[in-house]
Amino acid sequence: MAEESKVRGASEEMILTLSQLTSETENARREAEDMKNRTAELKKEVEVTMLALEEAEKNLKVALEEAEAAKAAEKSSLSHKVEESDKLADMKVAAAKAQVEAVKASENEALKRLETTQKEIEDIKTATQEALKKAEMAEAAKRAVESELRRWRERVQKRAAEAASRILAETQVSTKSSPQHYRIQKQNPPRTMVEVKKFEKEKVSVSKKTLLPNISGIFQRKKNQVKGGSPSYLPGENPV
Repeated sequence: MAEESKVRGASEEMILTLSQLTSETENARREAEDMKNRTAELKKEVEVTMLALEEAEKNLKVALEEAEAAKAAEKSSLSHKVEESDKLADMKVAAAKAQVEAVKASENEALKRLETTQKEIEDIKTATQEALKKAEMAEAAKRAVESELRRWRERVQKRAAEAASRILAETQVSTKSSPQHYRIQKQNPPRTMVEVKKFEKEKVSVSKKTLLPNISGIFQRKKNQVKGGSPSYLPGENPV
């Protein structure tokens, strides 16, 4: 009973591990989707910033043209007030230059924001790749645990069947060779069946003790396989 409880606990732990891996895989996929949405929003912001820069450059060009036109008009129409006109024109040019400097400063700020946004996009791409890699690792570990559990069950069933067949065959041979032994076995048939069941239980216990330490190594091998690209094999598998 203690061995069965230990095996049942190990099976429940594997099932819980599978559930946790499934949840982590789903969370990683949701994170990747959120990052994709954030990337799209940042791209839209970049487009808006570029449009604003183009509009600012147009306004700058118009302001310079207006300043030059005003300067020419003032000189031609107010020839007798050349000095005053020059001062007024210079003031307008100075104002236009100040506006130009302000626009340039705004443009530099916009360029800095653009660089920052592009860096954020690159960071998001990197984080997205990491999230996808985590999702792939979780999915690979899940498949490895499921495959190991299935193979373990098949091996246990096969070994138990082989052990039962071998014991029954040995019992039949012994019975045919010894009539006295046959009479004893016939009088006490439950003992043979009890020995068969006991042997099967011992085989199951040994197989499960072998399985439990192997499962802890599955995740590390799958993680190394994803990172390094080198193949790994489950317990009992031979390299191809």
